[in-house]
Amino acid sequence: MKLSEAIRLGAMLRPQTTGAIYKHGKSCAWGAAWEAVGGDITHWDYSKGISSISICQDYWPKLSLAYVPNPITGDTRPIWSIIESLNDNPNCWTRERIADWVASIESHEEVLSDTTKTTTANPVSKHITSDTRVECPTAR
Repeated sequence: MKLSEAIRLGAMLRPQTTGAIYKHGKSCAWGAAWEAVGGDITHWDYSKGISSISICQDYWPKLSLAYVPNPITGDTRPIWSIIESLNDNPNCWTRERIADWVASIESHEEVLSDTTKTTTANPVSKHITSDTRVECPTAR
């Protein structure tokens, strides 16, 4: 299952939260994805080593290595970190919107297999540009 599909599927299971993978019966984008692939979100705990990066590494290892431009700021960062920050701005990105953005990156799957954290010539960044940057309606 693609990450974008998992986020969409998990988003149907419970409302969205910010600042945590699971809180008060709600999930973030990463929590939604994890739950969609069978993770027991109700027992989520950072102390158990379950975090955004560990979920990405375990289930979507190619994407965990992808560094891409943030669609709001243009800063190039790991995709797992961007998803986390897009989710935690509740006035800007729904999980469905995050899934749409992730799907645009997944469309470059042939490039993702060559991506590593240590390379300076990141092949994903060559294809995913800040041209797709968007403004948050509340960010002024």
